[in-house]
Amino acid sequence: MNKTLKISLMIIGVLIFLIMLDTVQALVFNNNVIIGIESKCMKKQGILVDTYHCENGNNITKFKSNNCQYENVCGETEFLVSLDDVNNLIINYLSNNSLPNAVYNYVDSDINKVVVGLLDASEDKQNEFIFNVFTSCCGSEYIN
Repeated sequence: MNKTLKISLMIIGVLIFLIMLDTVQALVFNNNVIIGIESKCMKKQGILVDTYHCENGNNITKFKSNNCQYENVCGETEFLVSLDDVNNLIINYLSNNSLPNAVYNYVDSDINKVVVGLLDASEDKQNEFIFNVFTSCCGSEYIN
């Protein structure tokens, strides 16, 4: 084998080892994964596992599964929402607030997102809107 192929295989092997080590430490100790993304739903998403941050201070780490419509984690039911659910949450928020920042919203099934127009579209105002609409439910990843 030439030197470049050996080095490439070694790098790939080390990466796979690090991912597996990260997954094992997260499962054994109920920790956050190191290699992952923090979502807005009190959950850190890793490559193979997700860590849920419960309101009582506990962490629950479990393998990802996409074969169910809801998950019971932390003693609460987390529903996997549809675009219409996200749109309805936005409509409910807008109807309950007298001076909302949002101007319009609609479901765009081509891009699988709910499009929301804001008067003030700064990053802070976008994050504030998402936090206010999705404080008790997941689905903010479906907003564009």
